[in-house]
Amino acid sequence: MWIPTYNEPERMVERAILTCCNLDYPLLRITVLDDGHRPSIAALAARRGVHYLSREGNAHRKAGNLNHALNFCEEEFIAVFDCDFTPEPNFLRRTLGFFKDERVALVQTPQHYFQADFHSRNLGLDLLMPGDLDYFYHYLQLRRDQDNAVVCCGTSYVVRRQALRSIGGYVTSCLVEDFQTSTKLILQGWRVCYLNEVLSMGEVPRTFADFLDQRLRWMQGNIQIYFCGRELPIFRLGLRQLRWYLLPADLLAPLWRITYLLMPLLGLMLGFSVISAPVLEFIAYGGPFLLALYTLPNWLSGHYHHQFWMEVYETLFCFPALARMRRVLLHPFRVYGGIVTNKAVAQDRQRFNLALSWPLLLLLLAILLSMAIRYLLPAFDLLPRDRVEFDGEAVILSWNIYNAIVLCVAVLACIDQPVPAAADCFPIQQVARLDLGETCFWGITRMLSEDAVLLDLQSRPGAMPTGVGQLQLLEPGLSLPVAIKGQQGQALQLSIRSDESFDRSALLRLIYSSQHWFHAPRRLSSADALLAWLRSLWRPDPLLRRST
Repeated sequence: MWIPTYNEPERMVERAILTCCNLDYPLLRITVLDDGHRPSIAALAARRGVHYLSREGNAHRKAGNLNHALNFCEEEFIAVFDCDFTPEPNFLRRTLGFFKDERVALVQTPQHYFQADFHSRNLGLDLLMPGDLDYFYHYLQLRRDQDNAVVCCGTSYVVRRQALRSIGGYVTSCLVEDFQTSTKLILQGWRVCYLNEVLSMGEVPRTFADFLDQRLRWMQGNIQIYFCGRELPIFRLGLRQLRWYLLPADLLAPLWRITYLLMPLLGLMLGFSVISAPVLEFIAYGGPFLLALYTLPNWLSGHYHHQFWMEVYETLFCFPALARMRRVLLHPFRVYGGIVTNKAVAQDRQRFNLALSWPLLLLLLAILLSMAIRYLLPAFDLLPRDRVEFDGEAVILSWNIYNAIVLCVAVLACIDQPVPAAADCFPIQQVARLDLGETCFWGITRMLSEDAVLLDLQSRPGAMPTGVGQLQLLEPGLSLPVAIKGQQGQALQLSIRSDESFDRSALLRLIYSSQHWFHAPRRLSSADALLAWLRSLWRPDPLLRRST
């Protein structure tokens, strides 16, 4: 098992090591692949009893790191987890059975996250909205699996060592290695499988800037495939496989989105319509199509796809994507942006990234000004009322109003909320006993994290307890060394102390278990998604909320 790392925090690497040690499988060899050459990570690996491997330089980024490890690997199968991911104990038992078929080279599982996407979090919809990648992992990957066109996603997968060696190792010519390597395996006749079961969880980018950096890097890697004709001759694929490469939605979406945003605005400003029809005729003919567009994909995908929110995601990504796409098409293999997504974020206040969001604000202002000049100012006799109506004007006006709402939601989503430096807390409720010397208190945990507990006491003590002690979680039989930090009403704030005798891996197994309701993939009907979309306007959490 490999845990590649570059510059991620030591806490994150240790969490990955401990959760990998929790895997229920014999003869497991865990190796930390440190491309940051850090003595502290080498010491951590030695302290936790796992292997450590580094190399000189950082040639070919993550792909080079993995290929270097391949030279020292003798195991038949390799599981790969980025260091910001935590596997379930049964991960290997659920995936290795696929390799009974000797044609299978790789088994990919979904990337699932224990945090909400930055836009859901910023809009106050943390526990409601599905992730923007859930549609890909829980619908598109299943469709691709039927055609042997599954995308390797860089983490949470198992690969056959012999298959990697047969293609010369991971693809190093592109900015990312995952999609390209699975494509090369498929081209060589191997089978790449997909298991649609959440068997690991990871961290998401916390800010708009980090989200864009990650997605732009993925986009560039996907574009580079079309410039690697010798190494990745995708036109040799079968027709069913090739269709997934000829019309890649993630590459074409920015072009459609900019057209969808600008065309009605130009129509309103210049007095023309691309839809020349009276309102009633448009409703009669276009209404059924719009109803199907906003409901059928949601139903067919198992309620993972939401057209309203997909348009918000595409709008957020549109302008940076077009700028990066232009640069990549001119210089496909030049490195732009970061090579690792920043996950170690801590900020104590709200931040609005104007440098990345100004195109959204400018376009929103242009729509509002155009409607004001054409309708509002003449109504107050501030401009002449001699404007000429054009066919389809009501449709174009409605389209602009809709785009303005999408832009408003996108702008609100760009207001990054405060991110505490402490580990994420989860609403895990466990019956617990707090032992403080000769005194004990009973209660139920309200929140639990890797380094803190909020404990609701069964009865209010006469005076606030102080000192250090042991917190016994009864159901998992886990004992935590704690110190009392403060009090919230009847709840005690406890910090978990560093103690060599403390089994931190058991705590991680409890916190990051996919059995918790809040870790399950979230799904919404079209009606609920529409209400959440509108709610973000009439109750704008990014403006009202001041702390987490």
